[in-house]
Amino acid sequence: MKQAIKQLNTIGGNGNMKKAKRVTALFTAFVLAFSTLISTVSFAAVNEDVAGTDYEVAVSKLKAIGVMEGYPDGSFQPEGEITRAEFAKIAVVAMGLGDAANASKGNTKFPDVNGTHWASGYINLAVNTGLLKGYPDGTYKPENKMTNAEGISILVRMAGLGPVVDKEGTWPANYVGRAANEGILKGVNVTSDTKAIRGIVSKMLVNTLTVNLWGANGYANDGSVQYGPLNKTLLTDTLKVTELKKETVTGYDVDDNSLTLAGDVNDTFELASNVDVDLYAAYMNTVTAWVNDDDEIILIDITSKSFIDAIDLDLGADKEVELIGLDKKYDLSAALLADVADFTDENGAGSAVTGKYPLAKIVLNDKNEVAYIDAYELTDMVVVESVNGDIVTTIDEDEFDLDDYTIFKAGKLIATTDMVKGDILTFNTTTEIAEVYTKSVSGSIENIYSDAFEVNDVVYEYAAGLTIAKDAMYMDEDDNFVEFDSDAADKMEDEGDVTLFLDRTGEALFVTGELGELETNKVAGVLINNAAFDTTFGKVYAQFNFINQEGNKVTTNLKVEDLEKINGTDVKKDTFAIVGADVIGTDTDANGTEDILAADVTADTLIEFVYNSDGNIVELNFLDSDVVPASTETDAKYIAGNMVKSDTLVFVIESLNGATAIEAKDVTVVQWSKITAFDTFAAGTIYTNDKSEVLYIVVDADDVNLDADTTDVTGLLVSSRTNTDGDVTRATAWVNGVEKTYTVNKVTVALTPGKAYTLSVDDATGNVTDIAPVVVAASELDEEVATVNTSNRTFTVTGNAVAYKLVSDAVIIDRTGSVNNIKVKTTTDLKKLIAGNQVTIILDEAGTQFVKMVIITDNGTDGGVY
Repeated sequence: MKQAIKQLNTIGGNGNMKKAKRVTALFTAFVLAFSTLISTVSFAAVNEDVAGTDYEVAVSKLKAIGVMEGYPDGSFQPEGEITRAEFAKIAVVAMGLGDAANASKGNTKFPDVNGTHWASGYINLAVNTGLLKGYPDGTYKPENKMTNAEGISILVRMAGLGPVVDKEGTWPANYVGRAANEGILKGVNVTSDTKAIRGIVSKMLVNTLTVNLWGANGYANDGSVQYGPLNKTLLTDTLKVTELKKETVTGYDVDDNSLTLAGDVNDTFELASNVDVDLYAAYMNTVTAWVNDDDEIILIDITSKSFIDAIDLDLGADKEVELIGLDKKYDLSAALLADVADFTDENGAGSAVTGKYPLAKIVLNDKNEVAYIDAYELTDMVVVESVNGDIVTTIDEDEFDLDDYTIFKAGKLIATTDMVKGDILTFNTTTEIAEVYTKSVSGSIENIYSDAFEVNDVVYEYAAGLTIAKDAMYMDEDDNFVEFDSDAADKMEDEGDVTLFLDRTGEALFVTGELGELETNKVAGVLINNAAFDTTFGKVYAQFNFINQEGNKVTTNLKVEDLEKINGTDVKKDTFAIVGADVIGTDTDANGTEDILAADVTADTLIEFVYNSDGNIVELNFLDSDVVPASTETDAKYIAGNMVKSDTLVFVIESLNGATAIEAKDVTVVQWSKITAFDTFAAGTIYTNDKSEVLYIVVDADDVNLDADTTDVTGLLVSSRTNTDGDVTRATAWVNGVEKTYTVNKVTVALTPGKAYTLSVDDATGNVTDIAPVVVAASELDEEVATVNTSNRTFTVTGNAVAYKLVSDAVIIDRTGSVNNIKVKTTTDLKKLIAGNQVTIILDEAGTQFVKMVIITDNGTDGGVY
């Protein structure tokens, strides 16, 4: 894989800037978020059970020097307790004596630790170096859990303070107090008598490695040994590890696997072979580095904050950076503003300028100001179909040669061959930078606007986002890679869920989904007042004032001759004139005259206005309407025999039937599935299409109320139970394909297993308040299946021309056997329904052709349509 090499700035020891080689390397992982905070510690893979916890840094440091690496299963178990034998090993290894433990294996001074005990070597070394003591009875109790007081005592002795502290007071207060004074307890809060846990011990042990060691440094006048600080640490003197603090990573080289540090030292260090460091994550961050005696970095602890995100940079008045994905702003540091060329980079070729960038890394200083910016521009996008070497073939059969490109995917630098079919590749042909970004969302299209569409309550614009110059794209019916617009959204709206692939700002790059038939861009509006007709310069105009489906007031003056259709019928005429109160169109040929618009286009009428791609109204639709029955509930699936859809729009209008003209503030528009403010309608008007679907509902605000408290469900009764008085108290039925058992409060009819019933279920308690037989529709009594169409989920019965259609959650119940051995099938099993079957049909609502349950009966005697 080729590496892209660029020259970037690096800070010299005197604080001036100089050039150093920089090889583009790895981004940290950010695949599941628009913005990413770069991780703090880089070493071998951290144990999963400490990643992201307060123990992660300490455990990573101990792992770097081979102390407390964890268990064979990869866990560290930070909340786990430690035995006295385990702590003996930890202390000996941390003292650099781990290799000598095997040679020291054998009998110990303690009768309960013989030579075969796995920790005998460590216990012997710990005793000989003065770290460990036994109990007054002479035992060591190796399997006892270590208390914090015991562990702290060992750590204090590791720091060489044992002889001093033994003279200072009584145990354990003397040891705990001295540990606190020396910094061994920094960042922890423990009590002496509780058991020591591995996570807390790891933090105390790291502190111990870096505190000043004590030892004998002279003699008193009486000849006794004096003790004092030795100006060295276990980490540096015993383990031979140099700790470099507050260093800035000013360069890196992937080929050499090295980092260049500036601060107290100004040097380049290779990384030890077992160190897995994201070089780019460390770049320009402040770090603490541990370097072994081979001058290899064994650990990098990133102590500054940095992010990868899309940004909006303002070098002018505001002097700040906005992280677009994270929705946060940070001020620019004085150093950056004083030297933009050295502290910013754009596309690896020059300093950044004010503006937005789709991909950038920012580094913060200790004042939470932006100290460094590394920004990239991405200008184009393709969708990968296949990869062959450096050649990528796109889904629209174009080919791109990505040789010499720097490509990022899932937060890492990758080869072209690491890409797979379906990857969304954004790139810049000038800078040869590319990124595969994998953020996507799926859901149904809920609303379609002229400039945007809505999925999962989020509005996405068709227009180009920050990442690329082209608009959101999709594959059309002819497999062309084209711009996604309202027409494309309309084709996908009713065909199931769509998937949107997004850029870092959350804008759509690519949309996939099933394509249906195109519906032109329709906007529904309720007229505020009667339509008005006028003639200007010999042209007839119609004025409509309406509240549209977004709740906005719209006034439009439509030149009638621009109309193409009304209710789907061509209305093009040679001339138009206002005759009386109507608009009349006339052809000069034999077609004669025709009423185009009548004076009865009155206030409160709902009209669909159909716009063309230029935003002009070209069609009007006056939809079929019907009255909303009183007490219609907002969870109803049907109104007046027409199916209500989840996205049916409901116009709730204050004083709809009043004398005062409607204003936009008086109108609330809500989708059927999102109604929460009321439960039932007392009245209203529905507007339907030729599929018997309710598209819109218009209702006066005074005609909605909160009375509904039960929900009716239809089920096939399996069994019922009665109390000692003979009253039914339990009923089990198949409802919506699931067998459910209900507590029954009341029933006034005799119940027969295997029959269909309507159960009224209390919304609050879930109890059944009434049970009634499903009412047979007398005109639909044929019970023998005539034809079945599995592709559109419809069937007919003999003697009836109605094509019954199974709704999406319908079930087919095979009751040809025992009522206790019912077989439930989904709509995908419609093929199991064959001509000649005797069936009982349960309609989703009486008077419709929509079916929610088909019961295949045993002999047909109780078949019918309900």
